[in-house]
Order: sequence, then C-alpha cells, then structure tokens
Amino acid sequence: WKTAADNGLQSSLDATTANVQKACGPILPTPITDEDHRVCGDTLVLRQERVLSMTTVTEYVGSIGYVLTEAANPSAATNYSYRRSGTILHRMGSGGFPQPFLGLVYASYIAGLASVPFDVNLAGRLIVQNLWESKRGARPLPTRGGADLVAGEGFEGLIPVRAAELLHYWLSGPSLGSA
Repeated sequence: WKTAADNGLQSSLDATTANVQKACGPILPTPITDEDHRVCGDTLVLRQERVLSMTTVTEYVGSIGYVLTEAANPSAATNYSYRRSGTILHRMGSGGFPQPFLGLVYASYIAGLASVPFDVNLAGRLIVQNLWESKRGARPLPTRGGADLVAGEGFEGLIPVRAAELLHYWLSGPSLGSA
C-alpha cells in the first residue's frame, strides 16, 4: 500500500544518496565500467577512490583484447597479470617482473565502502529529514543565510549545518576521506 507520501520520501532518499555520492565520491558499492586509460609504462591509476574489487582489466593491442588477471603475489604472475595496490594497478609479466602496458586499457571495478560510515548515514538522515519537513510544511522553506542551513560543498541546494559538519571529512583531502 504505497502512498504519495511514500513516493515523496523515496524521491528525497534517492536525491540525497545521489548528492552525497556526487560530493563525497563513491560511498555505496558502485560499479565503474569500461573506464579507459591510455598508459605509458607499467602503472595505471584508477580514477575513483575506494576500490573494493576489480571486475575486469582488458588491455588492447591493436584490435585484440587481452584479459589481465590479478596476481595474488609476484611469483604467481603470468604474462597477462597485474597487481593492485589501492587505486594503482602494476602490470606484471612472468615471475612478477614489471612489464609495460602495451595499449589502451579498460578497467571495470566496484568502488565504494563495504559499509556506510555512521557519520555519512546520519548526515544523509538529517538531509532527508530537512527535505521532508520543508515539503510537508513542518519547517519553513529553506532560504540562503538561514541559521541552520548552509550551501554544502559539492551539493546542489542547501543542507543542514550539522550534516555539512558530519560530511566534512568525506569532502576533504585528495583521497576523499578514504578510510
């Protein structure tokens, strides 16, 4: 028995999730597919932080694709292997020796965190609560300069000050708060 209120709440949840992920980078496990890289040398840096797992790495030499496998350790490497360290892929040949990538590389992987951190969860709840209350008239519509709302860095629209404080760590630094 869904009501119009349920649909409104779901749209607030969806908008908040999209805004938090846009501003903070992947929090929920997010598939990244066919990210293309033109690589010189034996090192490739993935564009998203917080890589949970690799799905596929395919190297193209001309029009022929070679699927590379992740080597558990250097001695397990074959001519079509790589090792991952965070967001960095190192191309390896037999015996674990560095080998340059030979062409265009496509990487697919899952980026995000294994679980949503408490501070991000609470910030999301505060944002949804604010959206819900301002839609239902329980709170006045947001205005710029309001005492309890702020233009959150990377966000579309205003968010509660407390939510911005909770998300500060996730919005700062080169690794986007990768914990």
